[in-house]
Amino acid sequence: MTVKEVIQFIRESDDLIQRKEEELKRLESRCGLQGVNFEPKSGVPNPNRSEKLYLDVIEFKQELELLKQSTIKERVYMDKLISHLDDNTVRCVMYDYVLSGYTPKQLASKYYYTKSYVYKLIRSGIEELETVHKSTL
Repeated sequence: MTVKEVIQFIRESDDLIQRKEEELKRLESRCGLQGVNFEPKSGVPNPNRSEKLYLDVIEFKQELELLKQSTIKERVYMDKLISHLDDNTVRCVMYDYVLSGYTPKQLASKYYYTKSYVYKLIRSGIEELETVHKSTL
């Protein structure tokens, strides 16, 4: 993966993890996992349906955990790469952009820069990170 792809993965996975955690809460409440209640309010319980729903929740939890682990692994790697940046300004902007999830507009406001200057810093940071990344391979 290129540095740009890793950055994109980290930024997208944060949103994806949050959505998946909300979906997991919805699934757990749907099958009553708080108290593990699969009995319907009326009629005959369908054990196949309840087992499938329970297995779906377990599988969903495992997928979410794998996503979290891979995101953490990539975050740690990017943290190490960013620490190798020479320019302190670029390092701070890249840390906030990649690991803290700030948008360029938020970074411009935070550091009192223009948005175009922030984009320039991000581009130069990505180029330097690519160089560092290639030298570590």
